[in-house]
Amino acid sequence: MRTLPTLEATCGRCASTFSHPSLGDFAYGEFVLCSADGRSYAVVDGTTPLARRVGATLTGAGNGALWTALAEVADPIEGQALTASIRCPACSSADLESWGGRVTGTREVPAATFEAFARRPAR
Repeated sequence: MRTLPTLEATCGRCASTFSHPSLGDFAYGEFVLCSADGRSYAVVDGTTPLARRVGATLTGAGNGALWTALAEVADPIEGQALTASIRCPACSSADLESWGGRVTGTREVPAATFEAFARRPAR
């Protein structure tokens, strides 16, 4: 578990204001994934052997492709798939009006797990 600062965000669809955890501007090799319903988060480390295995399949992909791919192969949290986008916990929209606003507190965030993916044979 990591204690991360939470930042204010506003949903562009339903106008709800909520807090989301952030690694800050100077995080290197890590990213915060969000559940599809916007209620859970997990930190993923892009420098692990598993992340490099996933990254090796992304030849020619853009900068965010690794985080999106890692979100797709991460184990769900409470039955919710993970995404590489911040989601509104009120309506699950990824359409945000603002994010990364003022610090609102802290939140304990677990490391993402990849147990199901790790059991797959390498190709």
